[in-house]
Amino acid sequence: MERSTERQSLVSRLKTRFQLNFRKIHDIIGKMRNNIPSLKDIIIVVVATSLSFSFGFFIGRQTLQPISPGDYVSIRKIDAYGTAARLENTQKSPDLQEAIEEVLAPSSPVKPETPKREVPAPTQEKMIMPVQGRIISGFGWRKHPVFQDWRYHTGVDIGVAEGSPVKAALSGTVIESGTTRELGLYIVIQHPNDIKTKYAHLMSVSVQCGGSVKQGQIIGKSGTSGITSGEYLFFGVISGEELLDPEVFL
Repeated sequence: MERSTERQSLVSRLKTRFQLNFRKIHDIIGKMRNNIPSLKDIIIVVVATSLSFSFGFFIGRQTLQPISPGDYVSIRKIDAYGTAARLENTQKSPDLQEAIEEVLAPSSPVKPETPKREVPAPTQEKMIMPVQGRIISGFGWRKHPVFQDWRYHTGVDIGVAEGSPVKAALSGTVIESGTTRELGLYIVIQHPNDIKTKYAHLMSVSVQCGGSVKQGQIIGKSGTSGITSGEYLFFGVISGEELLDPEVFL
């Protein structure tokens, strides 16, 4: 009889403990349902995020940087920044990081060499300076003062106040006059021995195409038309189709 009573008491205690544990588990599950979003909401967020990333990626791939035409010959930039982007997620040592920063530093680019060419004697006349000033930017490779990239400068820039008279460097015939986005207002004069001279960034022109000019004759006034970084005259010399360094003749 005593054993039967003890067994009933043990079963009763176990049953009570089971019911309490079941209620606790039921309460915990109820709280989790209130705090965790449904599977449907999680799938919607993941799909929307993936679509937004894919749309931005493909739109970015179609973005191109326009190139402006003018009196410069552009060179293709080295993909330094693309390489740097791929290395961002790579574990680097301090020495490797320092070497990469030195290579990518924009302050010390490698300047391409300008090939030396034999310059023919243009005419019997000695070429004169088209304006009274000093050369502030020479012929050949240089860092563009506006675009800040390396380009081939096909002439020289002569510093001179805006409105100063521009003279013909040699006698000849005006064969071209017009305006471009980068050169602004310009003139081209044909001389003997297939030599041509170009004058650009002008304010005004005082000669006409087809007209003859004498050496030293005023053909216009200097200005800041086109893309410039200050007041100067662009002066170029061309022999046939070859670009020459004007300083050789001046």
